[in-house]
This record gives sequence, C-alpha cells and structure tokens, in this order.
Amino acid sequence: MSEEKLQRPLPTRAVVTPPIREPFEPEKIPTFPSKLAEELDRLIPTATRVGIAPYGSPVALVDRYSGTDQTYKEVVKWRVEPRTFGYLKEVSIVSNNFSKTHFKLTIGGKIYFEDKIIQAPLTLPFPETRLRPEVEVKLECKSTDGTLITVDGSLTGKEVPT
Repeated sequence: MSEEKLQRPLPTRAVVTPPIREPFEPEKIPTFPSKLAEELDRLIPTATRVGIAPYGSPVALVDRYSGTDQTYKEVVKWRVEPRTFGYLKEVSIVSNNFSKTHFKLTIGGKIYFEDKIIQAPLTLPFPETRLRPEVEVKLECKSTDGTLITVDGSLTGKEVPT
C-alpha cells in the first residue's frame, strides 16, 4: 500500500442548531385542570369573597428637611388620629451628607436615639408596635457644624379604629 492511501482526511461533523424563533416564545406547559382543585379553591375563604374590607387605613408619610440649622428640625411626623390605634411598621432615613447629620427619633415622648450619625440609608423595622390614640412619632435631624444638609424621612404603618 502506498502512503497516500493511509493519510486521507478525516470527515468533520457539522453541528446544526435549530433556528432561533423571534420573538422568543417560551414553551407552553400543559395544564391539567382538576375538579378537586376547583372545589378546594371555592372552599378557601378570602376577604374579597366574603366581602370584608381591609382592616384599618394605611399610613405612608414622606417628607424632607433641607438647611444648615444646628438645632433639631422636624423631617417627618405622624400623630395617630383620635379614636384609633396606630401600628408603626418602619422608619426610613437618608441624607445627602451622613457625616454632617445628627438624627433623633422620638416615639410617644420617648427618645429612642439622639445625636446619632449613620453611614448609609437606614430603615428601622418596628414589627407589632402598637401606638395609643394621639401618640406622636417624630424623626428629626440637625447639621453638626452648619453644613447644608438634605434629609429625607419616611414613616409607614396603619391606623385601626378602637
């Protein structure tokens, strides 16, 4: 045998991929309706099915302070309405200059913190914090040295009739 016959090229396989459909359509998943699932769905009570309105009124307050005052100034405040209980959920704080801003949080006359400097935006959760009627939640701030600061604060919660 000659050397030419032994050195023949090997065949290469071509990889063929199916064309991409435009626009992309996900493959449909077959659903198998079950009579039992339908019956269970009717048995589970929901607020809309039994006609119950959501309990309480949501509270979502957002406000801003911008200035150079070195005494505490109000950023955002919530006073629970008379004849309702308040449920505080969260207090959020953000400043354009954290190193030059002191914060103070007062709930129902009790100071939770004062003269605190934070490094970044902060959200404080208050799970299950019930407030009596006419109790006040107040977030305040001040500039540490007269530098112009801009502070945003938010309070979330709900009010429920007594």
